[in-house]
Amino acid sequence: MLVAGTAEMTKTDIAPYALEALSESRIREVLVVGRRGPAQAAYTNPELLALGYLPGVTVAVQSTMLNDGGRVLEPDSGRPMSGVYTDGWIKRGPSGVIGTDKACAAEAVGKLVDDFHSGRLQEIGQAAREAGGHRLDD
Repeated sequence: MLVAGTAEMTKTDIAPYALEALSESRIREVLVVGRRGPAQAAYTNPELLALGYLPGVTVAVQSTMLNDGGRVLEPDSGRPMSGVYTDGWIKRGPSGVIGTDKACAAEAVGKLVDDFHSGRLQEIGQAAREAGGHRLDD
């Protein structure tokens, strides 16, 4: 529903108030991230494949997220995405146990702390404030 246009949604039994809210939405990108593998997905293969027929929708399935020690990397450039981190199986693939997750998380948090101390997170905070956000201690 978030990626279908108003024209497509008027052909359905959507409630008028919901259609109005969706038509005023500023959502431009929707990412669907699954925690487990395809066998545990709560949708069918045809439903997943149908997403690829929606205008402007790209379906990409990957078992791990490109990352450098927990910093998520841009798929095209390989550069770290500012303020985006990952952990667990999506970071390293389906392996390990709780103890592995702890060490994996410690590595990712280490990158986050490094980015904070180096000032790389300042630009994210500035962009959020310009978009109308505020600091929790304001």
